[in-house]
Amino acid sequence: MGGSGRGGGRGGMSCMGGLSYDRLYTLSEIDDVVMGQIGRIRFTLADIVLLLLYADPRPIQGRTRLMRQVFLVLQDVLPEADVEPVRFEPRRSGPYSGDVEDEIEQLAFANYVSISGGSRRDCRLGITPKGRACIAGRFDALPAAVREKLAQKRRE
Repeated sequence: MGGSGRGGGRGGMSCMGGLSYDRLYTLSEIDDVVMGQIGRIRFTLADIVLLLLYADPRPIQGRTRLMRQVFLVLQDVLPEADVEPVRFEPRRSGPYSGDVEDEIEQLAFANYVSISGGSRRDCRLGITPKGRACIAGRFDALPAAVREKLAQKRRE
């Protein structure tokens, strides 16, 4: 998704990281990307948020908690993976990223994520059926140990 400061204009969320919009691909090339056989795995920030929400069916209570969990996933679960760069800055309540904030809004607008409740601290963030359908294949393709670490970060 094209949040500010992160190379906007990508034309929508990439559920198949690694493909660019400037050329046509054969079905075989697309299959190779989907199966993770071309290059390194590429995760967008949208993928990370959706993977985290998909790992546990319970909504996350508050944006601060989601922000912290995204930070921990990027530091502890997928540090070796090829992940879209995300800038965090220290804040009193923990790590903060305007990129993550923008991505949450974009995912909610596109109906991949639901936001319910009142204030930023009291809201509940969950994954919608559309979001589940989009990220299920990427989640299932992850090694079992990574899937378990994602679920563990959700429980922390």
